[in-house]
Amino acid sequence: TLLGLPTAACADQASDLPVKKSPNEFVQFLLDKLAKNNSPAPDAGLKTLITATSPSNPNVADPAKFIDYMKTGSYQILLGKYDAMRMAPANEGVLKSGNYGATVTIRLDSTVRKFAAMGVNPKYLFVAEEELKESDSATEGNM
Repeated sequence: TLLGLPTAACADQASDLPVKKSPNEFVQFLLDKLAKNNSPAPDAGLKTLITATSPSNPNVADPAKFIDYMKTGSYQILLGKYDAMRMAPANEGVLKSGNYGATVTIRLDSTVRKFAAMGVNPKYLFVAEEELKESDSATEGNM
């Protein structure tokens, strides 16, 4: 899991985070920020993602390392390197951890060649044709 969104973020770090938005609106906000990562400043989208990520998420313990990984690893596709995106309605409920949360399933569309060039694991390329695997959520979204 890339994100573990907090129920509340620190006020000084969350000034541009949307307040009282649905899970889908919040995920759309983050994807829009990532797609325009270098606007209005270099890595602004990734910094917004870090701000929105749970402090307990070990992936953001070192922000510089996280930003480098996101820009060079297979997650770089989230930086606007896809042709289209679709989002399923969020499934809200109690997670296996006992915490309340939401799962939002997104589908990024692009050419297989583009995905392969970015190092996206082939097992994710045809997810719509496979059965959904068990996740941390109480239920999983359908496309």
